[in-house]
Amino acid sequence: MSVILLLNRERHAAAMTRWGVHLARALGVGLHVITAKGGADGFTSAEPPESPESSRWQQVEQALSEQHLTANRAVVEESDQGALPVTTREVSHATALQAVLDYVAEEKANLLVLGKQESSRSGEWAELTRDLFESAPCRMLVLRLGNHEGTQCRSVLVPTRDGDHSHAAVSVGHGLVRARGAAMTAAIVEPSIGQDAERLGDVVLKRALKEAKISEDDDRVTAKVLVSNNVADAIAEEAAQGDYDLTLIGGNARGLRRSLFGTIPDKLVAESGGMAIGVIREALPSGMVMKNRFQLWWGRMVPPLDREARLQLFERLQVGSTLSLDFLVLISLSTLIAAMGLIQGSTAVVIGAMLVAPLMTPLLGAGMSLVQGNIPMLRTCALSIAIGFLLAFAIGALTGWLTSYHWELTSELEARMKPGPLDLGVAFVSGIAASYCLARPNLSSALAGVAIAAALVPPIATAGIALTFKGARESGLASLLFATNVVAIILGSAMAFFLVGVRGTRSEKAAVWARRVVFVLLIAFVVLSYVLFKPLFDR
Repeated sequence: MSVILLLNRERHAAAMTRWGVHLARALGVGLHVITAKGGADGFTSAEPPESPESSRWQQVEQALSEQHLTANRAVVEESDQGALPVTTREVSHATALQAVLDYVAEEKANLLVLGKQESSRSGEWAELTRDLFESAPCRMLVLRLGNHEGTQCRSVLVPTRDGDHSHAAVSVGHGLVRARGAAMTAAIVEPSIGQDAERLGDVVLKRALKEAKISEDDDRVTAKVLVSNNVADAIAEEAAQGDYDLTLIGGNARGLRRSLFGTIPDKLVAESGGMAIGVIREALPSGMVMKNRFQLWWGRMVPPLDREARLQLFERLQVGSTLSLDFLVLISLSTLIAAMGLIQGSTAVVIGAMLVAPLMTPLLGAGMSLVQGNIPMLRTCALSIAIGFLLAFAIGALTGWLTSYHWELTSELEARMKPGPLDLGVAFVSGIAASYCLARPNLSSALAGVAIAAALVPPIATAGIALTFKGARESGLASLLFATNVVAIILGSAMAFFLVGVRGTRSEKAAVWARRVVFVLLIAFVVLSYVLFKPLFDR
């Protein structure tokens, strides 16, 4: 059992180490100070590296010596607060995330601590912080130090409310009270609903302290009800009035950035000796841990795309999904080729049309936009698909009318007027295959085969030709085949992109919107399945 402190920047190594010592003593466990990197096989030796990292480890050793501690020794030095085992180590694996998670599991960590000093959502460290906050099985604390050096921890502010994360904040805060002789203010913000607001807040606050096994007689803990209609303003005002070293907030990954950078005014953090801010979440439930282990296993089997690969993939799909002159020319030419091949009954010509058709790219783009919650890109893809369908339909109808002297129902046309369940399966698997090939540049040569399997343009051309000569029913059946392809390919590609490591926006509005679109597509998939399977059961 231990506290694991993950270091990032050399500039904050000493301060983070001091806070690591405070927290390890608060929990009564050992401290592991680590750095992590991806790309190597397994863990490195226990001794920290000498070269570019040496300054960082020197700062760690200096911060430990202030507490009369020494790292990586079988017998630690004694201080007036007792022995604290400390280990320093660099860990590595295929990815930094896997390295940290493996080490957390190996050491059966009680708490994982790391720092976040910038509000930016982008960057490798920001991404690692979010991923760990979502997947580390133990409790996790993210610290924003500001100008607090961590040399002392005399007073802690813990805004609380009902919920596991607030319980974790109260529990760790009280541990600091016991181990470091600090004072803790447990505060709850109640909306101004009249004279009962303070009484109601007092009841909730006492229940939270009782759940954390904190006695009402503990004079080191002050319970305070803040009556305000704005939670952030109330906490900020209390933080400004009190002389706090740390504000400890319970929260989840979704509100991490807002809690760190939107709760306490920057001036209270940036001033000399200003307070530190921490966001802590409770340990994950066992079901979530099992899910994360599966994702880790999958990540080893199918290595996730790195940041550069994801950007290239996104750029390629975004450009290819945009409605442009090139797109319109290619959809027109591919439809003409397909229509003439269908009327001639030439399989080779129809296959050639499939290779020229550009419709697969906006379908894959729609799948990626659903995974990302990228609403503008989804609209762009939907427009390209709709315009592409209408243009191809019109060209198919015109070609059929111009070649009326040659009209006969060929096997190629007839095949696309009889959609079946296998078409649904082919389209879904094609969407998965196309996305996977696109995400792996070394597999790009396989995209041609996927385009042939998906067969997007021939059904549209058939629908236009059939409307001219056979009627609305046959045209509708060919259009049904195209609709089947569209829905199945988008869902298949979304699943494949998720599995290779593409993840979504942190915007709740965009995420909800994307989930609704996915739900609609799933309903459409079920309806199409019923329509396509029904003739089999009616026989």
